[in-house]
Amino acid sequence: MADENQNVGTDPVNTDPVNTDPEPTPAPEPTLADKVKLALRISHNLLDSEISDVITSARQELLRAGVDSDVASSDIEIVQTAIKTYALEYYAQDAKDAERYSESFKYQCDCLRKSEITVEE
Repeated sequence: MADENQNVGTDPVNTDPVNTDPEPTPAPEPTLADKVKLALRISHNLLDSEISDVITSARQELLRAGVDSDVASSDIEIVQTAIKTYALEYYAQDAKDAERYSESFKYQCDCLRKSEITVEE
């Protein structure tokens, strides 16, 4: 009878009194380049340098369109969306799609230019 009461109140699932498993590390935040590659449905690294150049060009286009330099150089979600749209235009296989993305990017530039977004440091 003493043996039956010995395990009362213990967790039958976790018999190890000390949890030696480290906390799982959270996955790193995807970079803007990763997000652009996802938007383009690219899963390899062969175009990473070119994609980096496209991101730089998109930021330059934002500046040329009159978007505040702090906003254009930031990674706020609306800027990332505009950059992904620019990349989709750049890599479009169809002229009709390219035109559609181009118009969308122009609209996004105009909205960003007119906005009163401030970027916190």
